[in-house]
Amino acid sequence: MTPAYKLHVRLKTAKSAHEYNCIYGAGDNKIELMKDTKDNDFLILKTRVTSSYRKFFNYVTDPTSLEFLKQKDWVGQFKEIKNIHVIAVNNHQYDKV
Repeated sequence: MTPAYKLHVRLKTAKSAHEYNCIYGAGDNKIELMKDTKDNDFLILKTRVTSSYRKFFNYVTDPTSLEFLKQKDWVGQFKEIKNIHVIAVNNHQYDKV
């Protein structure tokens, strides 16, 4: 099983980002915030695929309209993140997200 597929399976089996972090977050695979985003930017979360590559995704607050949460509205609601939509996988190239 490739590291990316293994991570995909873990993300799909956890009921929320909070549960995922409780189970797998002790190592490097914790879901966390991407740093250096501005208040009015969409919140971007990340997790490691391997020691080099990261997966990036947004917090979708309304699946019908695909409305994303803004950085300024984040108060740590990992328990509310139920579906993860990957927007990029890359090797530390944060400017390409």
